[in-house]
Amino acid sequence: MMRLEKTLTYKLPTKKVNGDMNKMKKILLGTLLLIIILAAITFIININTSSTDENETRLLFSNHYMSAALEEEETIPFNIFALNDPDSPKNFDGEPVTDVSLNNETIEIVDYTIDAGMTDEGYQLINFILTLTVNGSEIEKADKLSLFFEDGETLTYDIGEVVLTTYSVTEDLEQVGENTTAYPEPSLDVHLDNTRDQAIELISISDTGDVISYDFNQHDTIAEEDTYHLVIDRLHTENMYDFYTITPLLTYEMGEERKSYVMDPVLYGILDQDEVKVRKILSHNGIPIQED
Repeated sequence: MMRLEKTLTYKLPTKKVNGDMNKMKKILLGTLLLIIILAAITFIININTSSTDENETRLLFSNHYMSAALEEEETIPFNIFALNDPDSPKNFDGEPVTDVSLNNETIEIVDYTIDAGMTDEGYQLINFILTLTVNGSEIEKADKLSLFFEDGETLTYDIGEVVLTTYSVTEDLEQVGENTTAYPEPSLDVHLDNTRDQAIELISISDTGDVISYDFNQHDTIAEEDTYHLVIDRLHTENMYDFYTITPLLTYEMGEERKSYVMDPVLYGILDQDEVKVRKILSHNGIPIQED
């Protein structure tokens, strides 16, 4: 009887210790699993927040359109407007951008400047002025602008569409006298001089990207060595953009030969008042405008 009591007294504490250890292991494993889950959730939230802050809320771009036909090594300026939230950590009154690029290496950015302008509706207007040229004779396109910041960050934005190509100069026509270069909407008001000793029949107007168009229904004619005042109140636009930089292409016939004349660049909406630019950009990004 004495041995039985000792055996029972010895074994009972052993069972209790094992049970406590198993319970502690379960608690530790559960705690560790919870820590891993919380860390994963925090990581995902930080990624999403960072993506939103860096790529969506810092700068708001509008939809721009540039279509140009250039002589070899010729350059053309391109204004790209954006809005910067005043609460953004990037201050464009300084020099936070160290370089810029488009998503087409054939379209070369020869130079660029960044102008920080007025603030309206809580946003600061930023004007990225790119001086562009194109290498090669093919039609080259780009639609994204990358900004490289001094802190090592790179942000890429949709800006609309850039269409560039090169062309061979024709000397049949020449723009002379006073010509309008900036308009609120797509239109034309220019003077054309026929430099040849035979009549030129006007067929149509378009651009390299086929966004603007106009057909001369009557096929207006410029007499030999005569000057023609071309006025078009409204050009048809295939796609609506807020800001245009375009070199119109005039298709004409001289004798039995059909040719294209590259006109001087024109701007649509670029010289709007800054308040109008701000509202266009906000509207493009679906942000309601506060009423006064």
